Amino acid sequence: MLSRGAIFCLSLAGILLSAACVGAAGTAPAADETIRADVLVVGVTPSGISAAIAAARCGSKVVLTEMKDHMGGMMSNGLGRTDIGPRNTVGGIFREFIDNVYAYYVETYGPDSQQVKDCSGGYHFEPSVAECIFNRMVKAEKNIRVKYHYRPDGVLMYGNRIHGVDFTDTRHKKRVQIRAGVFIDATYEGDIAALAGVPYRVGRESREEYGEAYAGAIYLDHLTRMVLPGTSGDGDRRVQAYNFRLCLTRNPDNRVMPEKPDSYNREEYMQVLDSINAGRIKTVQDVLNIEPIPNGKSDTNNMPKSLISTDLPEENYDYPEASCEQREKIVKRHRDYILGLLYFLQNDPEMPEELRNECREWGFAKDEYQDNDHFPRQIYVREARRMWGLYTFSTHDALLAPGSLRTPIHFDSIACGGYPIDSHATRKREPSHDTAMEGFFWLGGLTRPYQIPYRVMVPQRVDALLVTGAVSATHLGFGTLRMEPVWMALGQAAGTAAHLARRLYVEPRDVPVNRLQSWLVAGNQILTAFDDIQGPTAEVSNEQWQAMQFYGTRGFFESYEAKPLEPLTRGKAAQWLMSCIKLGDFMPAYGPFVKHLGGGTPESCLAQLEKLQIAQAGDPNAMLTECEMASWLSRIEPWIDGSISDTWATYTRPKEELAPIPQDAGPLVTRARFCEALFAHFRSRRSAPIP
Repeated sequence: MLSRGAIFCLSLAGILLSAACVGAAGTAPAADETIRADVLVVGVTPSGISAAIAAARCGSKVVLTEMKDHMGGMMSNGLGRTDIGPRNTVGGIFREFIDNVYAYYVETYGPDSQQVKDCSGGYHFEPSVAECIFNRMVKAEKNIRVKYHYRPDGVLMYGNRIHGVDFTDTRHKKRVQIRAGVFIDATYEGDIAALAGVPYRVGRESREEYGEAYAGAIYLDHLTRMVLPGTSGDGDRRVQAYNFRLCLTRNPDNRVMPEKPDSYNREEYMQVLDSINAGRIKTVQDVLNIEPIPNGKSDTNNMPKSLISTDLPEENYDYPEASCEQREKIVKRHRDYILGLLYFLQNDPEMPEELRNECREWGFAKDEYQDNDHFPRQIYVREARRMWGLYTFSTHDALLAPGSLRTPIHFDSIACGGYPIDSHATRKREPSHDTAMEGFFWLGGLTRPYQIPYRVMVPQRVDALLVTGAVSATHLGFGTLRMEPVWMALGQAAGTAAHLARRLYVEPRDVPVNRLQSWLVAGNQILTAFDDIQGPTAEVSNEQWQAMQFYGTRGFFESYEAKPLEPLTRGKAAQWLMSCIKLGDFMPAYGPFVKHLGGGTPESCLAQLEKLQIAQAGDPNAMLTECEMASWLSRIEPWIDGSISDTWATYTRPKEELAPIPQDAGPLVTRARFCEALFAHFRSRRSAPIP
């Protein structure tokens, strides 16, 4: 079993291993050109695009770089059936993208067309459509400059702070340095973070390290979900398999048949025949997971039940830390492997004729990737480096918290997710395991909608940097965070935080999280998932919806039921108010106050508010009225204004100075209304300058 020290790759080792791709800090030759920006985003992945758009809309000047010459990462390279949990877990810029996709199909083919039906509200799309929409969204932002063919080679650092990134402009054969106030690493590999010396991990933690039941080496039956003999739970440096998400079609007029690659080796595909003889493969869908997208095309992925498919386990182990040249060799090997698999399925004489003919119905879509032989440009890097940040997201963050009806609440939640934790295989088929491939699992039914803390994007000791792709997580935790909708949500949060860091003259780690959350909910970001309300309605205003999103990060809601129209009791209102005070949402300096707070029951919270002469004694089960709520909020003002001293004796005021609190006047307050009033009352506190 490997120790944490053996699994974690410290920055120095990472820099040495990947120096040919992203050279060590401070070693690059003088630049031929210097570009300045407020925010630099490296990687036109969906998270990078989202980060750039968010920062630009806030008012920052953004440079967005990419090593190649196309936009969109996996979403424009075959991942056309969006991998997402409950659709109410992600909004914001991702939702804007989905709405634009839907509008495209409606405008192009008509509202009643088959294409509109097949796009599933915008969640299913063709690769070329995804790239088109991303390009439109980026071009609409005048504050974004896109630089293609920019390969990162090094970083400029003073102490622990990044001041610039060195690139090679491979098109014009020159060196370029981009200086910025804040840098966002949106690469799948975490290259910029590694360059800057951010510690990271590659591989898997052991079962004991974070107490994750499915961690480490594991064999799990794909159908029964039973843990099988051979499972050790040991940590290692194995990386889950990569592949390409193919865009195939059966339309003869738009079909290009795969050709045999020069490196074709028939022997490595003979397992297909073994799986056919064992009954695991009966149709093409048993060996290729072919899922429809509009215009008769498919998003074709790996199929685990056959034990041989488009994944290529083991042969990506070196990819995370490899040089650019080494990575290209690994990518070519994966491409040749998949081409060889398709050729075998369609042409091998030992393939059953009926199955061979069925496989021959499928070919590459002629109108996709026309400058790349109709083959995807981006390999599916499911996982590479995972940086070591201020918080490590693990299995426990995506499962129900002990004794709770929700997953753990994070006061600094900046996004949500909900896709089941999963991992693709880390080893090829082994003769002793005929029902499972090591490392492959899918924890559907266990994973629940969860909050994602801002801290997973913030490196431990490097300033001016946020990481949206290679975030801080265990292998299992990363198994749910790694979906593109979540990455886009993280990108939106990072772009907004980068702008706020510049505007407030603080490092990204010091951005006031309550202010960041306020900006995010204004941009329709989801911070808290609910089952009973998905957004503003005729009864729940947009302001109330935003407030409930915000206060979901303060523990207001014990379950996934928001119950926005339910009247609020005085005790519950006191409990909510005290939870805010404890987290310092109201006061710039709240330490002396917090240490005197009592328990967290509705009765004890009401007693505390009474002692502070904010509330008045009474029945905690009685319903809160508008007049009483207004009185409570007004009586909190002295605490916010900083008029309290460090002495507990001065925390109370003579009762004769206070007007009586009306309890029976005005309409009853609903849960949504209380959140709205609280959120609005202290809006100025969240936008005040940092002292």
